[in-house]
Amino acid sequence: MDWEQSKLGNLVEIKDSARISNIYWQEDGIPYLRSSDLVDYTASGALFISKQTYNTFSSKTGSPKKGDVLFTSGGTIGIPTLKKDDSLIYVQGGSILYAKTSNSVKLDGRFLVNYFYK
Repeated sequence: MDWEQSKLGNLVEIKDSARISNIYWQEDGIPYLRSSDLVDYTASGALFISKQTYNTFSSKTGSPKKGDVLFTSGGTIGIPTLKKDDSLIYVQGGSILYAKTSNSVKLDGRFLVNYFYK
């Protein structure tokens, strides 16, 4: 197999989400991740939204699925995190982007995370 140089956006869809106002934040529910929550290549958040809020926003913008790669787009740029399970999460628009590697036949999320480690 020969290697071919390509732009990331030509291999996978790069997604952004909407920002959710703090009036929708709550103490439990679906994790709502901000860039500060992607630390040490894992995602662990302290903010949550209700299932109803998740469904409303996710139906408009989508949300990361198992196999997608999340990375910060503000602050420390490029910290990659592979979404390894089927749990629901929503990410703060403008601070976290994600590559839809879960439905790509051209790029595996594990490879992309390792590439970002360089």
